[in-house]
Amino acid sequence: MASTTPQHSVQAQKLFDALERYTAAFPPRPTQLQDSKPQGDVILVTGTTGGLGCNILARLSLDPSVRKIYALNRASAREGLVDRQVKALQDRGVLEDCLRCPKFQLVEADLSKPLLGLHADLYAEIRDSVTHIIHNAWSVKLVRPLEYFEDCFQGLRNLIDLALTSPFVEIPKFLFVSSMSMLRNYPGPNAPEELIPDPAVSIGFGYTESKWVAERMLVAAEEATGLPATSVRVGIVCGDRNGHWGTSDIYPLIVKSALTLRCLPDAKPDALVSWVPSWEGAGVLCAMRHSDEPVLHLANPNPVPWRSFFEVFAAEVGVPLVPFGTWISLLQNYSNDTGIPKSDRVKRNPAIHLIPYFEAADMSPYKEFMGHTRLDTTKAIEIAPMLKDIRIGREMAVDWVRGWRRMGFLPPRARPMTQMSGFGQQVMARL
Repeated sequence: MASTTPQHSVQAQKLFDALERYTAAFPPRPTQLQDSKPQGDVILVTGTTGGLGCNILARLSLDPSVRKIYALNRASAREGLVDRQVKALQDRGVLEDCLRCPKFQLVEADLSKPLLGLHADLYAEIRDSVTHIIHNAWSVKLVRPLEYFEDCFQGLRNLIDLALTSPFVEIPKFLFVSSMSMLRNYPGPNAPEELIPDPAVSIGFGYTESKWVAERMLVAAEEATGLPATSVRVGIVCGDRNGHWGTSDIYPLIVKSALTLRCLPDAKPDALVSWVPSWEGAGVLCAMRHSDEPVLHLANPNPVPWRSFFEVFAAEVGVPLVPFGTWISLLQNYSNDTGIPKSDRVKRNPAIHLIPYFEAADMSPYKEFMGHTRLDTTKAIEIAPMLKDIRIGREMAVDWVRGWRRMGFLPPRARPMTQMSGFGQQVMARL
């Protein structure tokens, strides 16, 4: 396991404290239980307005074994839930898949509140019918501290309580969407599909630590109550079938950085990535709801070289590839450039928010690029054989760039930037 420092020991205790707070006094099962369940799966799924969530919703909508879907999402001050969901489905090219089989009910919820923020009657309807819970909603704030995720922990605990108070003898199956980043400190290749009791594997960022706590919450619930739970550690989920890739994800932000830094990061020729397209990944994830395994991995078992994509990105945007360390130095210098108002720096190059994450990337040979841990997928393939057939390649990168241009995230294609900007040249001269 990863080495332990005094600072790690203090942080590990914070993780154990959070785990203890959110696993105390699970509710008892109802005194009278029903043997029969509704014909067909009734699934509560959270976070269906995001990239993976949209595809999960579409996959479930087309699944004949699914009778009903409750799609729970948070409220937004900017737009209503229906408009937000329709736009998200439309952007990702799966709206028609859902409309052809409209068996889902959109529900505005606050998972951190009692009864999930729902009216008591609706809460009871969901509790008394659901057979599966797919918990996909989680704040993706990579560099926030652990305390930021308290609402996420409370939401998970509330969903666990809902499952445990189900009227059925068979407790609803709980599928939690975890993250491969939880294994950021794993000291070797091919991390196994196993529970990891030592929090040191996740320490460093609140997001990665929060996923460790969440996995252990489900373990505690299963040990105390028999809750059937599976944590699926999901790797990088890339674009949709129509070339859409959400612009808040880490790799689109790296590509956008080229507009100000006039370069993109390179890697050693043998550096790999095991990205999974959203549609295929959602199909695998939905199949995993039938598994009894406590942990499964959702990553591409057919990785490709990093350059398969970034050579295309560089050519499409018209910039050179530079060593990863050089790119980080340029990003740091751009972030500190007082000649540009801070608000403009953030708007032009939002990747500066993730500088601590980039700086901490473990570039060991057994890691994938950006320090991502390679995941063993043996059990996952047994559960969802379609995983082994997933392929990714250069042609996808062209589609993603076109999608980012359609969204205005990247400008129309311009002439190649054969030289760095004056700012970049000045920085390079100081390195």
